[in-house]
Amino acid sequence: MGIGVLQSGTRYNIIAKEAVLEGTFRTFSLETRKKTQDSIERILRNTCEANGAELEIEFRSYSSPLINDEKSAGFAAKIAKIVVGAENVNTQQPKSLGADDFAELALEVPGVYVNIGTRSKEDERSAYPHHHEKFDIDEQGLLTSAEFYVLYTLNYLNGNGEL
Repeated sequence: MGIGVLQSGTRYNIIAKEAVLEGTFRTFSLETRKKTQDSIERILRNTCEANGAELEIEFRSYSSPLINDEKSAGFAAKIAKIVVGAENVNTQQPKSLGADDFAELALEVPGVYVNIGTRSKEDERSAYPHHHEKFDIDEQGLLTSAEFYVLYTLNYLNGNGEL
């Protein structure tokens, strides 16, 4: 959770007429999101009440938590082992609070979000994380991704959920 905007007052020695706070938080579940919103609202309302202030609060949800379907994830792991070898497949990635529109689709249709590495030992620029100014993708990763998704799709459409 972080507050990215805090606007209040015009001078250091004048009590501000109003304050505006804007921030963000992400959670691993919709239930935790609701609890967090309730807690934030309760704290703000109590703080305002104790100080004779009024509160206007608005929550906007830009992206739901991304929750992989277990069956789809298992199927994806099997396909990944075929494409890159079992020694290169990690199914125990730590949870991530990264946001993605895919999370909205996964609420409606079982699916899995797969991370396919694009780091090359030969190109140090590919070691930087995405969104870093020095990041440069190793394009071999694009070919690996395409192979994975084509094989996943063909096997799924052919009813080969169990390889």
